Amino acid sequence: MTVYFVSRHDGALRWARILQKQAVLPFDIDEYVPHIDPEQLHKGDVVIGTLPLREVQRLREQGVRFLNLDLQVPPDMRGQELTATQMTACGATLTEYRVTVKETFELDPLRKKRGRASGSPRPAVTIMLVSQEIMPQFLGFLHVPTPEVILIVTQSMARRADQLKALLQNAPQAPKVQGLPLDEAVGYLALRAYADSRMDELLSENRERIVVNLTGGTKLMSLAFGDASRTALREHDQLDILYVDTAQGRLEFLNRAAPENMLAVLGVADAVLASGKADAGCASAAPLFRKQMLRTPVHNALLRGDQSIIAALNSMSMDMESLRKGQKSEKLKWFDTQASSPKQGLFVMKKEVDPSIKFLRQRLEGALAGALGRSLHQHDVLIEPPTRTENGLSLRLTRPSEIDYLKGGWLEAHIASIIEKAKPDDWACGVQIGSEAGKNNEIDAIVTCGNRTLLIEIKTANLARESSQDDGEKSTKGQDTIYKLDSVGHELARNFNDNWLVSVRLLDQADRDRAEDKRITVFAPKESKEPASQAIADFEQRLHAWIAQHRQKAAVDATHPHRPLAVSAEWEKRQKQDDKAAYGAGKRIGQQSASEAPARGGLNDQAMGALAKLKAEMSAS
Repeated sequence: MTVYFVSRHDGALRWARILQKQAVLPFDIDEYVPHIDPEQLHKGDVVIGTLPLREVQRLREQGVRFLNLDLQVPPDMRGQELTATQMTACGATLTEYRVTVKETFELDPLRKKRGRASGSPRPAVTIMLVSQEIMPQFLGFLHVPTPEVILIVTQSMARRADQLKALLQNAPQAPKVQGLPLDEAVGYLALRAYADSRMDELLSENRERIVVNLTGGTKLMSLAFGDASRTALREHDQLDILYVDTAQGRLEFLNRAAPENMLAVLGVADAVLASGKADAGCASAAPLFRKQMLRTPVHNALLRGDQSIIAALNSMSMDMESLRKGQKSEKLKWFDTQASSPKQGLFVMKKEVDPSIKFLRQRLEGALAGALGRSLHQHDVLIEPPTRTENGLSLRLTRPSEIDYLKGGWLEAHIASIIEKAKPDDWACGVQIGSEAGKNNEIDAIVTCGNRTLLIEIKTANLARESSQDDGEKSTKGQDTIYKLDSVGHELARNFNDNWLVSVRLLDQADRDRAEDKRITVFAPKESKEPASQAIADFEQRLHAWIAQHRQKAAVDATHPHRPLAVSAEWEKRQKQDDKAAYGAGKRIGQQSASEAPARGGLNDQAMGALAKLKAEMSAS
């Protein structure tokens, strides 16, 4: 530590030396200098004397202590050199002050005063600083819309600027968007000059209103535009300096006394678009899916039963799909290809039971021959209740789409019905994100509430099943699902989402640990004998709590309807396949006339009569 005494006055230097000899100074002075160079100082040094306040503030930033030489000089002695004796008489003391710069007022006489131009005012405008997190900027705009938006864009944020522009242009009050480039390598002074220049231009244009959203950008960008905005505020009263506090659900206007509470304005379509990809429709907008949502008794029957019944139903319906696509019969374990007629929705089980599915078949046959089979018939999945043949059960589907329903779509429909009853701000199931060929971009369910997003993956498959990756490594289905949910969740909503996984089958402990590491909440049975209904009940309870939690921070805005998603191409295709196949959808046996109802061998009375006539003619000939 070095102690400096700074003064150009001989009387002050003599006064300091006398007091040092008397050992009454708080520090021993090492050097007496006429002026001080801050560059030669180090943290912990001490400076005593008289300096301009700006220099004192700079010393404090360097960690250097400063003691000011204070005097109470009478008016008649001011402006003259004082002796050491006179300084003592004037009550010379050393005082340590803490100097902080609060605000600097620019007083350049050559600079033109910023003010409004003459003539009619131009439309209001919002300035946004683009960063990776574009949702706060969008939410701020929805609350304080303006006809025009200016995006301040650095080179690295060009892609996110395009995505923010697309998001804004899909807003209810779509603005005209302009992008202005900014060099991200510059420091504060250059950023401040840039911000001042932008504010000068807007003020000279006589804008009706200027909104500066400081939520995005780098810290230096936000600081520079904040300082420039506060300076401009003294010349333009219709200016708002905005920070969107999404964590607390508030709009902080830095030029106002109190914040405003945010309204719930975020919908599913907005959340998808914020990822940079347009939605390609969803399942829950399809009438076919809506009909499946009404099959709660079927869903409850499956959830209350043993997990093996769900596993068996998955395995059986996968064979149904293979048989309908015409795959080789030796790969099929459940159905007799000769007796079945997949184009008519008829599937007849094999006489010889494959040992690998013997247990599953017994469990499923028992359920289908009982209450589950009757419920599937009553809710239009099957044309008739399952019929026993000499091989096994015979199943007649009402439409081709029921294969996907039995394969796992039933759980998605059930979760959708739970979500709808919970009444979040917005929701959709089977949401297609983008349209890249060969890539699974579907999210099973997306829920929005209080400007937050909940992503849900829904599984009936065996998540412990292993598969080989491109690099030769093996991973479980659960591991793949967890990584997909984490990846898509980050891309879709970044820091505005929660991720949940709902499964009616067990997850191994390693996958549960992965999910916890990725902050994914899992709803699944904890042991093989536990019915899946408990996991679904836990999900429903947690969903209601999640909605209540986020609704407290942002009330529903009845004046802001969410943009609905269209029916996805996949579900349009399913509907066309159903219409073309016409197995007998919507017409149960008990509802048909005797002449229409299938009889022996699947023929109705009219067909039986024609067959008897043909046989008689053949006998006569």
